[in-house]
Amino acid sequence: YVVTKLEIADYLQDGPKSIQEIAVFSKSNPESLQRILHMLAGFGIFEEQDGSIFANNESSALLSKSNPDSLHSLSTFYGEDIHAAWDQLLK
Repeated sequence: YVVTKLEIADYLQDGPKSIQEIAVFSKSNPESLQRILHMLAGFGIFEEQDGSIFANNESSALLSKSNPDSLHSLSTFYGEDIHAAWDQLLK
């Protein structure tokens, strides 16, 4: 959800970028961003090159808004609406 909201997959459409470039684009903390992208790359979402360079792969490209098979809206829906609904179950 976070990388979808920050539009990281959209930014990486032009090719691999350093974590610093991605952090500047997304106005986010580079260390935190590197941790989440590293974790996602470990699950096969995004590709990590040389430890601080990230690129889209077939899975992460689906998070781009311009992809014809985009899951961008679905990711946002689950990250916001569904998450909020689960949070209300114990109240």
